[in-house]
Amino acid sequence: MKNISSQNFSGTTRDAEIPAWRRPRTILWTVAGVVTLGFLVTLEFAARHYGFAGPVTNQVREVLYAPKSGGLLYAAMALMMVVLTWRERLIAVSAAIGVDIAFFVVRWAADADTAGGHPFGNGALWVILGAAVIAVTRRTGRERVLLLKGVALALLLMAGRKTGDTWLLITSKTRPAVLDQYVATADHALGNPSWLAGRIVTATGPVGFNFLDFVYGNLAVAAVIAALYQLRHVAVERRFPAITWYARSW
Repeated sequence: MKNISSQNFSGTTRDAEIPAWRRPRTILWTVAGVVTLGFLVTLEFAARHYGFAGPVTNQVREVLYAPKSGGLLYAAMALMMVVLTWRERLIAVSAAIGVDIAFFVVRWAADADTAGGHPFGNGALWVILGAAVIAVTRRTGRERVLLLKGVALALLLMAGRKTGDTWLLITSKTRPAVLDQYVATADHALGNPSWLAGRIVTATGPVGFNFLDFVYGNLAVAAVIAALYQLRHVAVERRFPAITWYARSW
């Protein structure tokens, strides 16, 4: 028993002596952040090479201009709010709605068009960015880390959507006539439902196109609803649920 206690104590002492920046979890998150940032920057340059804005530019633009998907921004804010108390959530939602109302009034007064975007969503983005500022300037220790994780979760959702849009545009420019023979064979075996769906969309005109755009733009919202259920205890436990394999490996 004495030997076991001594080994446990010495192991704990060695872990405590490891600097925070050299711990495996810190290194893992740092590498993941650098790789993600590098991918976004590369995609930004690739998009500009083909004559359109990349994911970073499009996301920054939505700080002031009408967002392409306001619902997605509010879904991202909902993900961020899993780390907040109920009082803080009420303040965040009220602030987002207030900012959106202010933007709506300014656009109405200036007779500015939304240019195909949604008339709401800027407020949610402002709240997410504000939460990041509060985490850095007003929070410390574990509370700072928890809030920054919530903000990162929201930004990850937004970056995923912008990355997907940019990737589709790049592939449409570089490979406009790509045909997957296996998909084509399966489609033909099922009676060419893709052709039928295309005819229906064309026949319905703007209504069909707008409906498909709405469905595509809100696919992430359904995933967010599932994530919110899984993360419902974060605000009480003040931590995100651990992943079993990850907890065992470290």
